[in-house]
Amino acid sequence: MYEVNNLVVYDVETYPNYFLVGFLFPTGEVYQYGFTRDDISQLQGLRDFINWVEQSEYNLASFNGQGYDDPVLSEFLRSPSVDTAYRVSVAIIENGVKWWDFLRDVKSIDLMQIMPARLSLKKAGVCMRHKKLQELPFDPHTDLTHPEMVEIASYNVNDLQITQELGKEMEGELQTRHELSNEYNVDLRSKGRAACAELILCSVMEKRTGLKKAELKKIARKNVDANPVFNIQPAVWFDHLPVDRYPTLQCVIEKGHEIFNRRIHVNHYQLEPGCLSSTIFIGDRWYNMGIGGLHSMDGAGCWCPDYHTLLMDVDVTSYYPALMLTQGFSPRHWIIEGVDHFKETFGDIVATRVAAKSKDKAKAKRLKIVINGTFGKTNDPFSAFYDPFTMSAVTVNGQLALIALVAMAHDVGATVISANTDGITMQYKRELDETIRAVVSEWEALTKLNMEYCEYLGFYQKDVNNYIAIPKDDDIKTKGVFNIPEIGGVDMEHTPMAQIVARAVRDQIETMEDMKLTITNCKDIQEFLLTQNASRDYNVSWRGEPLDNMVRFYKAVEGAEIIKTPKPGYTKGKVSIMSNSESSVPLPNLPESFESITDIDYNWYIQEAEALWATIVESKREGLNTIARNLEIQGMQPAIITRGDNTRQSPKPGTLDFSSMLESEEMAVCTGRNYGIIAQRFASGEVFFYQVDRKYASRTRDKIMNENGFEFRFGSNIEAAPGSVLHQIDQDWLEQFYTESELRNARKNEKPF
Repeated sequence: MYEVNNLVVYDVETYPNYFLVGFLFPTGEVYQYGFTRDDISQLQGLRDFINWVEQSEYNLASFNGQGYDDPVLSEFLRSPSVDTAYRVSVAIIENGVKWWDFLRDVKSIDLMQIMPARLSLKKAGVCMRHKKLQELPFDPHTDLTHPEMVEIASYNVNDLQITQELGKEMEGELQTRHELSNEYNVDLRSKGRAACAELILCSVMEKRTGLKKAELKKIARKNVDANPVFNIQPAVWFDHLPVDRYPTLQCVIEKGHEIFNRRIHVNHYQLEPGCLSSTIFIGDRWYNMGIGGLHSMDGAGCWCPDYHTLLMDVDVTSYYPALMLTQGFSPRHWIIEGVDHFKETFGDIVATRVAAKSKDKAKAKRLKIVINGTFGKTNDPFSAFYDPFTMSAVTVNGQLALIALVAMAHDVGATVISANTDGITMQYKRELDETIRAVVSEWEALTKLNMEYCEYLGFYQKDVNNYIAIPKDDDIKTKGVFNIPEIGGVDMEHTPMAQIVARAVRDQIETMEDMKLTITNCKDIQEFLLTQNASRDYNVSWRGEPLDNMVRFYKAVEGAEIIKTPKPGYTKGKVSIMSNSESSVPLPNLPESFESITDIDYNWYIQEAEALWATIVESKREGLNTIARNLEIQGMQPAIITRGDNTRQSPKPGTLDFSSMLESEEMAVCTGRNYGIIAQRFASGEVFFYQVDRKYASRTRDKIMNENGFEFRFGSNIEAAPGSVLHQIDQDWLEQFYTESELRNARKNEKPF
């Protein structure tokens, strides 16, 4: 049952006067059935063909078939006319009518649903190195001529080929769903990972209670309708934080109470924006909390410990699922008459996976999908798990737990250098290792969570979500732009964006391979490609030649920019250059061999790699964020300036990582009306900052410097020494240095800052 082999992929093309259904077999055979307003003679042939496929060893597959092709084709077969297909197509694509409001007698395996990232078919084609990129050649609301119908049939074949390639690329995901489907007797072949988890748990829930998935969804929404405002529930461990031995935990407790006392509002089944957001400063780093998880504010640079220092990463095992089980955070409508069916059902699956880890690794891998896909559905108003109360409790308590570990580690001498969703990376003296591990064990006992250790020899960051880590006893660990496949491999989560640049930097760090050689020796054009997608409101061209809106291109020695021009009647846009397309050559069709491309601008890629390298290999410095935080506590806004640069740029609090400051940069304080601060700078370089209550002249008269040896600055960012303080002054003292004309202008602003 639930077979996933021998895929026959299909795709439909819909126009007011033309409807085409195309099929592609694994052997390469193509069958197409075309219909016009005046000719539906192939109808019985199409019906017979579909019946034959369904009864054969083949399995029908599609891209977005569930959401589009299946209902369009099903409605057409019920009411055979081109008008029917066109009407359903417009309803789904333009009017937002959901696919489940239509007939779906034809049910294909929807490959789009199981992709790791929701890319369009064209973007998937780019990722898979498909030879030919082609957008829909004619407006879908146009009556086609016969030659245009022939061209659409050719376009249909190209889409079928991409879909077939995708089916081959997704073989592993399909096989996993085949096994899970048979294991739980529920069809998961067109389901994403979170949807698999939901269907499996709901099937077990139905056996236990008789409640179907649809009923659970209704109950979930009724609960939210009845209680759209709530307070987040603290985890059991929160009231037992050992603040007596770890005093920094006091700020975690205060932050927790701040959030737990908030009234959380749900409007139209969505949490109020920002309701879970907050920031906290511990040790030498800012941490941002929110619906997406905990993230430290990390700038570019690297941490490379010496022999006396350890760089240790600790991650929580199955973080959010473990929180749901250990803290009793279950969707409330799954708790019936005192029985927590979610905890029991989900707990059984977790226990089964733990047991399978040593006996059946394939099964353990399958069940990991179910376990990790569960939590996200608690924030989906169309899910049987939907419960914003539970989702908020898990999210907030999970982040507070990690922050508590940050505080505890800080109090025994560790410096946390990064935190990201389910783990932290810290640096400490080697002799503290036993102490740190004891702290982690204490935290595990407190929270009932488990940690996994990984020692790093180096940690290179572009930011918190883009880094290269060098484990002591494992393969290199990458994230974001550095997480790229091996040469010739396929990345189905990101379209190519000059990935040879990140590869060159990664190889330089991992194997000491010279970046220039990595780039110039590469013979894979995919490595050099960049991709951009223009809105359909624009026409795209290169040197006057029209292009499709999805463009892949490379940097060339004598290339040209790609131009976006607003289509007639579209007045909001203007003629512009497509992002990062200067000096490029588009490749709508990939060449047969790399050697046929002779104009790659290797210098551009080398310069990009060198710039990225310079960004991430600069050593980061401890303590600078603490200095910046002390300025903030006094009421000053810190910034970063290049020496001698009196910029007016003013970052928001907590948005800069001062440990990434370069030697050529200095910490500064923002002055001016927005901050109510004026700087007094002496010729010697000494600077004092004063609180003022009105707007003063933004420029200093030469007379002040000449007669008194200092100048006043109001409106620029002024360099600040580590011990800078904000002085409260007698306004008369300040005003003695200004002319009557300047004072009259200042006094016009009566409101205090």
